[in-house]
Amino acid sequence: MSDLGTNIEMLLATMMGVVATVWSIGFVAYIFIYGYFEKRYLDKAFGQVGLSEADRARMLHRVSRNRLVYVGYLLAGIIAATSIVTSGVVLALGDPRWVCWAYSAFFAALVAHVVLFTAELRTSIDQMTDLVGLNQPRSL
Repeated sequence: MSDLGTNIEMLLATMMGVVATVWSIGFVAYIFIYGYFEKRYLDKAFGQVGLSEADRARMLHRVSRNRLVYVGYLLAGIIAATSIVTSGVVLALGDPRWVCWAYSAFFAALVAHVVLFTAELRTSIDQMTDLVGLNQPRSL
């Protein structure tokens, strides 16, 4: 029999659903982002054909930053899975002493995904800024 109470049980179940949803959105974003990178930049990143030293350095910087984001998605997935499992274990045990662990794992999963989504927005803004800068009219 559970000593958690109905409210905590509902909260834990909701936390599991929220983390699964946020992770799913992140996974779809990752698939989209990598697909875009692959179509647009992969050949250029591997070959770096026709790039000046400055362009090559900029490309390598972007590739390194994207690699960090991809590693971040992997880690966020592990944190999300840990959060879901932790909440499930607390529900199965029914012991309120373990609820703080489920809350902590949930918070960590949300923070990880917020950091990733923010990093993705930043890289998109940087790319748009670069495009605007490249397309500015040149003054004589």
